[in-house]
Amino acid sequence: MKLRIMLIVAVIFTLSQLGWAQAANLRDVRTGKHEKFTRVVFEFQENVLFESPQIKGKGTFSVVFLDSSTTLPRLTLFKTGSIQLVQSMEFVRQKSNLMANVRLSFPYFILKAFSLSGPNRIVVDAYPVSSPPEKSEQKELKNAPQEILEKEGTTLTPFLIMI
Repeated sequence: MKLRIMLIVAVIFTLSQLGWAQAANLRDVRTGKHEKFTRVVFEFQENVLFESPQIKGKGTFSVVFLDSSTTLPRLTLFKTGSIQLVQSMEFVRQKSNLMANVRLSFPYFILKAFSLSGPNRIVVDAYPVSSPPEKSEQKELKNAPQEILEKEGTTLTPFLIMI
């Protein structure tokens, strides 16, 4: 009986360690400038869940990736210029989650976020606007069908600029 209990405890311990090791690992971040928006792509080795990005203030937003980590530098500064619209990105650990704080070069925007697979990516598109967006505008774009956005030229892979 003691042997069975010890085996069960060993199996549970092993499975819990494997589950912990399966946290999604952020391995790359890319940005791209498009005609109507700026795209930030977070590429993970594994599938990852995320919370909807939140606008934090003029030119800044954050997105939280659940049960994830990264070996990328904590703070990434981007070259400034007419093409680069992402100024900086900071990664902050929040227990088992990873938060990315992104600073853009334009103050007001509306966000659209979605996930893609093969490879596993979280995509955040920032559409510049002339004044602070209303809450209803933010929700409308967030829930826009992917087909409509694709017709507007928001295809992903060929237009990315590596950082």
